[in-house]
Amino acid sequence: MQAAQINTDDIKYLESKGVVLARVDAQILALHLGMQHTKLERACTAGDGILKFDVDKQQHFRSLFTSLQRDFEIVSFIPASGAASRMFSHLHHAELNAAQFNEFVGRRKELPFFPEWKAILEGRGLDIHDDTIFTPQMVVETLLSENGLNFGKMPKGSIPFHAYENQNRTPFEEHLCEAALYGNGRTGSHVHFTVAPTFSTTDRMHVRDLSKKIAEQLGVEMTVSFSEQYGSTDTVSLLQNGELLRDDEGRLVLRPGGHGSLLRNLNELNADLIFIKNIDNVLPDRLKGEVGLSKQLLGGLIIELTAERNRLYAAIKNAEPSAIDEATVFFKTWFNILAVREKDTLENLLMRPIRVCGMVRNVGEPGGGPFWVKGSDGDMRVQIVEKAQIDLSQAEQVRVLESSTHFNPVDVVCSIRNPKGELYNLNDFVEDQTAFITHKNFQGKDITVYEHPGLWNGSMGLWNSVFIEVPLETFAPVKTVNDLFRPYHK
Repeated sequence: MQAAQINTDDIKYLESKGVVLARVDAQILALHLGMQHTKLERACTAGDGILKFDVDKQQHFRSLFTSLQRDFEIVSFIPASGAASRMFSHLHHAELNAAQFNEFVGRRKELPFFPEWKAILEGRGLDIHDDTIFTPQMVVETLLSENGLNFGKMPKGSIPFHAYENQNRTPFEEHLCEAALYGNGRTGSHVHFTVAPTFSTTDRMHVRDLSKKIAEQLGVEMTVSFSEQYGSTDTVSLLQNGELLRDDEGRLVLRPGGHGSLLRNLNELNADLIFIKNIDNVLPDRLKGEVGLSKQLLGGLIIELTAERNRLYAAIKNAEPSAIDEATVFFKTWFNILAVREKDTLENLLMRPIRVCGMVRNVGEPGGGPFWVKGSDGDMRVQIVEKAQIDLSQAEQVRVLESSTHFNPVDVVCSIRNPKGELYNLNDFVEDQTAFITHKNFQGKDITVYEHPGLWNGSMGLWNSVFIEVPLETFAPVKTVNDLFRPYHK
């Protein structure tokens, strides 16, 4: 394999994008070395890496959150740049997904956007109640194209998910409602969406107008902000011969670096607590109560852990006699870390960000899960690991994967100030060796692609993490449009 070469023009291009040359060098080295698989020690289970509280303890943390939340600056961070086209991919390939296509057409009256689709068809002289008109080509044309509802060009957050008496609601609006109900901090509810560059000023103003309406209805203060994935986080790829991927004019081709790129966006938020949740995981109002209880539980726990962390840090700094013993018990009890009983080690651990992650029972959804993993610092700790990080050629690793009882729904709350009250530089706590190295096709060329460690995987690999079981009823992802037929989206 030839060595990839960076030339003078490449350096100028990288500088114009804000890409650090040293990081490109590290990416090239990682691409040559290949995927560094994460070795699973064992799956986290209830009582072994995943906490499960009784009713009284749950109520304690919920009450703590509701009594103290207005003392903290709280942000809801929603990655929302995903294209809706993936939701409808089975409609493009109906011959390969006949059962899904037939379900979609057969249950079309249940779709929240049925009236709008009906109007489009009527404009073409078609009757939506006539089963014989529904060919794959017609469905794609009227739903996804610019001549129809244009869903194929929209972000997933703009697709109607739920029908109410007088309106439909999109995920953008449902997340605003959820934050207004349960995410009120010192300055009210603040929702931050990461969006694609194609999400226009008009689109953003529409979401802000929705937030004003919701804030007025619920009597709360609400702030909405947006950011885009930074071009400086784009990454390089290699051709099969080891050369860097370039366009026809010889210019370096950079690609988006995966959701781990959003660590920079997260790092720029000025907050005390940040709740993270995916754009497609929303429930209608009738089921939001369970979601709220879960948020209060996670929030109360992280408030208590942060306060105790701060107390222990001050106690060690002040050389209080019991501080080292107390800190050692603290890490073993809450973070599953058998810390070395040394002042410097404990201070280092106490200076790390904290996250509390909800975990749901595994019901076969695709995605990552909670496992025991040995970190680069040598400590055994709980981590969220994606299937793509695991060496599936190893039978023992497959056995551990298949023994998993819980799933990561991306239901996370982060405490991002250190014991001194300063915001962390979150880049300091990334497990760099957990980057994803994947193989894709680009314009007919087989390429090897570098993606940053996942936002809630290796990008938070050196955080102090707590996993807690939350009800499955709080997890309602919409990965394909057919998921809208599930009972909890009615």
